[in-house]
Amino acid sequence: MAPPIAVIVPGGFSYGDYLPLRRDCAVQPVMQAVKQFADNGGLVLGICNGFQVLTEAGLLPGALIRNRDLQFHCEHIS
Repeated sequence: MAPPIAVIVPGGFSYGDYLPLRRDCAVQPVMQAVKQFADNGGLVLGICNGFQVLTEAGLLPGALIRNRDLQFHCEHIS
């Protein structure tokens, strides 16, 4: 059996945009395998909340923070 070429962490809002839930996901045992896979050159893709989980797990640089007014913003940015 050939090794995987990519790991995809899917997104979705089944629990909303809830920061503690992403932190909980980021410390699950499976994330150690994802980290090892990435460290060995594997491709990792996070979609929507999956991207946020990867950030919380330390696989992506930066940090997720709340916006000033805690409201959803949908704006065209050029």
